[in-house]
Amino acid sequence: MSNPEQAPRYSLPSQFVAIVEHPGVIVNRQNALRSLGGVQALQGTFTHGVADRPLGLHLRPKDPYRQPVFAHEACTNNIVLKVTVPKRTGRRRKKGTTDEFTAHDGDGRAPQLPTTESLIRRLQDKSRHYKVDVVGNVSEAYRFRGLPDVQYSLMSSRMARDFETKILAYDVEKLTTFELSHGKQDPPQTVDMIPPPVFGAASFPYLYGYNQNPYVTKSVDAEGRETTVNTQAIRPTGARGVQYDIERVPQKPEPGLPPIETLDETVKKCLTRLRVVLKERPIFTRRALLNTLGKEHYYAMRFATPYCVYTFLSGPWRDTLIRFGVDPRNDPEMRKYQTVSVKLLGRADHSSDAVVPAWRQGRTQALSHGSNPTSHIFDGKQVFPDGSTWQFCDITDPLLVDLWNKAPLKTTCDHVSWGWVERVVFGKMHIIMREKTKLLLEHKTPKDADYAFIFGLPNDLGGLIDVLSRFKGNSAERHLTSQIRQMSDESRSAHRGAGRSQYHDQSRSMGLNSVRDVEVPGEAEMEDVDNIEDGEEEEEEEEEEEEQEAAED
Repeated sequence: MSNPEQAPRYSLPSQFVAIVEHPGVIVNRQNALRSLGGVQALQGTFTHGVADRPLGLHLRPKDPYRQPVFAHEACTNNIVLKVTVPKRTGRRRKKGTTDEFTAHDGDGRAPQLPTTESLIRRLQDKSRHYKVDVVGNVSEAYRFRGLPDVQYSLMSSRMARDFETKILAYDVEKLTTFELSHGKQDPPQTVDMIPPPVFGAASFPYLYGYNQNPYVTKSVDAEGRETTVNTQAIRPTGARGVQYDIERVPQKPEPGLPPIETLDETVKKCLTRLRVVLKERPIFTRRALLNTLGKEHYYAMRFATPYCVYTFLSGPWRDTLIRFGVDPRNDPEMRKYQTVSVKLLGRADHSSDAVVPAWRQGRTQALSHGSNPTSHIFDGKQVFPDGSTWQFCDITDPLLVDLWNKAPLKTTCDHVSWGWVERVVFGKMHIIMREKTKLLLEHKTPKDADYAFIFGLPNDLGGLIDVLSRFKGNSAERHLTSQIRQMSDESRSAHRGAGRSQYHDQSRSMGLNSVRDVEVPGEAEMEDVDNIEDGEEEEEEEEEEEEQEAAED
């Protein structure tokens, strides 16, 4: 005896039912079947599966060059129901009355498929006169979730049209008439450029998973406008950066900084120490300031510098921290605080005992800062790989100090590149520092005698070019002289200063970087110099041979 509280049970027919989820709006059933390849394609997929007979959806069935979107098979457990409602007789009566139904002639239009709204309305009107039957169980569903490939139209291609009508027609007589055009075509824009068979490599869309940042909240600014605030955003640190041609340097911190009383105690101690140091010396490189403050202030210094200093994003004093209110462009005594950078990358020996910069070994620069309080000083005897920028006041190498003391003083400041230093003097010191650094990284001892000839070179660019044209020294001395001339060239000076301001603007929010690359002649330029030198040496050898022949005659 069955339990009257249980729901009734029905048996499902064993008829096979498969569902194809067509992504388009079905208006014409024949066109829908044609887009799927016809009844034969559907039967082949249902019988053998998508692995052997993939089911493709052609968005443009009449174009053979369009790539189809292939379906994937999904397992389902659904039921197909057949709902039968009374057929309309065509008779009508006025709504809301009990008059008899009368015949009504149609307007001559062909019958259309009922819409979902009309079917629901029929079921509501005939709630006791419709019938529901179970057709079968759906165990397979074919869905199109792939990305359609790029559709490239070949309607204007004459060769594509001939290929479609003569080759794809599978007619022998038409096949023999197919020809490819040879030679040039007039006009040239009609040349057929057949696209690749497939454009896109991805078959399924990537799931990006976009969602709202949980740490972004809404707030109201000082003017009463609604805005969003990221509560976990990194607070901007580092000195304020300005351009080399700014009319008036910053005199005080920016107004948007947090009040000093709200800072951490370690930052307050660093700020107090920083103000004392800047009274003794107004301009520092970042490395020199770290060595002066001590390693205990390393992490707090980046939060304290915005309250005391600013920095030039380009120009002669770039990569330096300058006390507020101090403008080095107005005082010739500030030339000693200008910077010179030597590119260390690619200069070290690749042997096992070579000195390799710390950042190239995957270590942080924090391991180097503070380990040696004199790492910002260039003495010509040792080099530290934690930085490549020095100030002239921190150069203690006797040869370079003698060259600096004998250099002439400028009466005007070049805001773009050279500041208060003559360009040739700058080139001399830069080349000597670069060559000595190269030897030190290779565990060799530089000799001052190899650079003594540089003292005899002129300090103006015109005189240097004249000396180089009739230089009689050895190849090494000629090479160094050529490098000094290239370093002092006008085009390089413009690139060194103003040409990098855009890059520094993009990195402004990241604070001041301690290492910058300077314009060192590249490999191609080095080869050109060597070729010029070799040509001059050959001319000298030819002249000497002619003189010897004349003497013998």
